[in-house]
Amino acid sequence: MKKRWLIPALAGMVAALPAAEYHVDFNRGDNAAAGTAEAPLRTFSAAVKKVQPGDTIRLVPSDRPIHAVLMLNKVKGTADKPITVDGAFNTLTGAARVRANEAAAVSPGLYRMRIKDPGEAMVWRFFMLFDGKQQRMGQHSKRECAPMKKPEELKPFEWTLLNRTDLYFRLPDGQTPKTVRVEIPRIYNGVGVAGESEHIIVRNLIVKHVWNDGYNIHHASKNITFENVAAIGCGDDSVSAHENCTISVKNLVAIGNGTGICHGGTAEADHENMYIADSDSRDFFVLNRRNSFRNIAVEASAPATSEIGDKGDAVLENLRFHSEKPGARFRTEHAGQLTAKNVELFNYAYLGDTPGIAVVNDPASVKAEIAKRKAELFAIFGDKLTAALAEQ
Repeated sequence: MKKRWLIPALAGMVAALPAAEYHVDFNRGDNAAAGTAEAPLRTFSAAVKKVQPGDTIRLVPSDRPIHAVLMLNKVKGTADKPITVDGAFNTLTGAARVRANEAAAVSPGLYRMRIKDPGEAMVWRFFMLFDGKQQRMGQHSKRECAPMKKPEELKPFEWTLLNRTDLYFRLPDGQTPKTVRVEIPRIYNGVGVAGESEHIIVRNLIVKHVWNDGYNIHHASKNITFENVAAIGCGDDSVSAHENCTISVKNLVAIGNGTGICHGGTAEADHENMYIADSDSRDFFVLNRRNSFRNIAVEASAPATSEIGDKGDAVLENLRFHSEKPGARFRTEHAGQLTAKNVELFNYAYLGDTPGIAVVNDPASVKAEIAKRKAELFAIFGDKLTAALAEQ
């Protein structure tokens, strides 16, 4: 933290304070420390309590994923002095290992543990990890879910949840939670912004395996910016703005999430430079008041329709959607005012009639543009993103 100082001033002039920096080291910090680079704080919440407009919170680089949420509630910067959170390209993870005293064997290979009732909607977002491999068991946040299996029907590395509280999972013969890394999501969101927060910049961060959204924005929070961020394997959306929030997203990588991108309500969102792949439910699902999307690349795999709907207005420029299999769908027929330029879809049915959106028969140019966008975005993260994707 830079020491605050007073500018010598003539009588009647207001003293000025320079911006401060607060450093957070989740592994070795101390909340009784000053928050300097040499004496970092331990928790993000301790730093949030100190920040003023213009200040920056810096996460100290960690040699392992950080099990934490970055919560910004009632945090207010100003237009000329935003509050900045620099993640140093750390990975936040919402999943944690099942402890030995949490799971009991009910028969050879079959284990049971109790969890707190999360509510029906969170069951749809639930997943487990077995040695880093995600298993959703047909539960989907934005399409029809498969019925839960009976415990006796489970195969190795499968799970089921009964009464929303009784979690069963099966491991191969001879294996136990001590020999297999069994994890469940325990943190809902990677970054949460709420309480009418204003003028915040979150940059240089990877969020992985949270139960709900990678970046979740609520409660009339305004002018929230995300730059150089990634969301991997989240139970629901990569980034999701609600109510009448306003956000901007620049340089987003979203891989393996429930939904590639999703907003609702009267939120307004601007997006630039995005790569979306391996979504579970929908690649693209925006039902909010206004959006702009520029330079977006989607390697489609989600079976449900991508959509701009609920009479929301949108500007689309330079979007490429590629599906390996025929039958993908992109719908704009329920959108509001929509303008589009250079939007190309391969192996898609287009449900709408907006000029500038075209279904193409030759995938070459679409694939080339997607590969270019992906390479540009991955280069921002360096080997940090590659490491985060190694277990997915």
